[in-house]
Amino acid sequence: MKKILILNGAGKKNGNTAALIKAFTEGAESAGNEVKNAALKKFSDMNNKAFGDKAYIKWNFTKFLVDREGKVIARFEPTADMKDVRDAVEAAL
Repeated sequence: MKKILILNGAGKKNGNTAALIKAFTEGAESAGNEVKNAALKKFSDMNNKAFGDKAYIKWNFTKFLVDREGKVIARFEPTADMKDVRDAVEAAL
């Protein structure tokens, strides 16, 4: 069994992305996998205060480190050094 986390960045609740996620989830679960869906809009709303004026995602290569409870614990801009990203991931494990 695999644990799958889907990060949904779409703005529409019932758009094409939602339909694709639903179909994927049903197939993955029927194969015995555990699937969780996380809406990035929800994370953004919950964590805006933590990131202040950087709450807006300006570029699609922004990276977020999410803990096991689904809370964003770090954010890395596209220009972040990947060593910093790696170190943060290793520290969170």
